[in-house]
Amino acid sequence: MFWPKWISSHPSDSLSLFVDHLIKAGFRVKVVYNPETLEIAKLFETVYRAVMMTAWQKGSQSVKKI
Repeated sequence: MFWPKWISSHPSDSLSLFVDHLIKAGFRVKVVYNPETLEIAKLFETVYRAVMMTAWQKGSQSVKKI
């Protein structure tokens, strides 16, 4: 897979179980030990992608008018 799976767990005792499961399924895994940090990163990525999609749509509409 191209994108890694970012995971976190609270409590972190079972984190190794999740990591092993995802690796066996063929995913690249990145571990974050603070779940709040991972949630903030996911929110940022979601907003970033929404802004990028909107920018591409506006740009496409502008080009069609020319």
